Amino acid sequence: MTSLNIGNNDLGPAGMLEISAALQSMTRMKHFNISSNNISIAGSTVLGSAISRMANLLSLNISNNWLQQVGVTQIATSLKSLVQLQHLNARHNFACSGDCVKEWLPALQSMQFLTMLDLGAVTEYSSHTKDQISLAAPSARIIWK
Repeated sequence: MTSLNIGNNDLGPAGMLEISAALQSMTRMKHFNISSNNISIAGSTVLGSAISRMANLLSLNISNNWLQQVGVTQIATSLKSLVQLQHLNARHNFACSGDCVKEWLPALQSMQFLTMLDLGAVTEYSSHTKDQISLAAPSARIIWK
């Protein structure tokens, strides 16, 4: 399987645990949409572990999961393995402050092919954070709001 859309299923953390074994085996995934599943902090551990194995991923949609600070940190480590990623939609995940996305800077710097980065949020990003992200992903069209 190279594409999976399980968006808008309200899996929650318990649902993420239920599908974790299946996600771990999907190493050839190219397109993965897990948006709007309310996975929260507990589910982000499972998601982070799964996407770290999806080295061929071209597009990832994790929008509307409200990962908060801990979840953002857990996902940040996993994103480093996605060097081929072209589209990343992380809209409405930074319920911490908008600046917690800075933890993604090392991963964004490794994504040479990233052309679209959606970081739309309820919170406002500082101009310093925007500058850092723009420098980390120079080829990407970045959506801030």
